[in-house]
Amino acid sequence: MSEMGDTEDVEQYSYLIRTRPGRDEYVVVIIRKYYEELLIDVEKGSQGGKDGLIITAVTEIPIEAIERIGEVETVDQLPAGTQ
Repeated sequence: MSEMGDTEDVEQYSYLIRTRPGRDEYVVVIIRKYYEELLIDVEKGSQGGKDGLIITAVTEIPIEAIERIGEVETVDQLPAGTQ
């Protein structure tokens, strides 16, 4: 995903999303559909030994909203400054 201008001065919120096996791409499509304007980055990654999707946004996205995507198993908000 292309980066928005200079994001160093923008507060960032990151989430680790674990999906059902093989459903990462579907979840990425849905997240981009509803939150494209808020997103800085969407990538596959890991945090604390847990693999999944890491999304970074310019504002908080309610965890409950992400969890409502049918193929999402768990969502964790990552501490500020991690990605």
